[in-house]
Amino acid sequence: MIRTLRMAEMTLRELLRRRGVLGLLLLVPLVFYLGRHDQAGQAVRFASLGVGFAVSTAALFSAVTGRQLAPRLAL
Repeated sequence: MIRTLRMAEMTLRELLRRRGVLGLLLLVPLVFYLGRHDQAGQAVRFASLGVGFAVSTAALFSAVTGRQLAPRLAL
């Protein structure tokens, strides 16, 4: 349990250093939504696509960061 918490803390610290990138990732769903805001069903689909993209990119950042910070702590 301690290893998991330590890894989560280190990953969170590294992600917070990338504030600009994370800010842009949060804007992606909004841009996708605004691209189709005139069509209700399409807007929700595109917003969901943007959220999926943002979450997967943040997960990629955290996985790469975790391997670089301490390979022995990787789960």
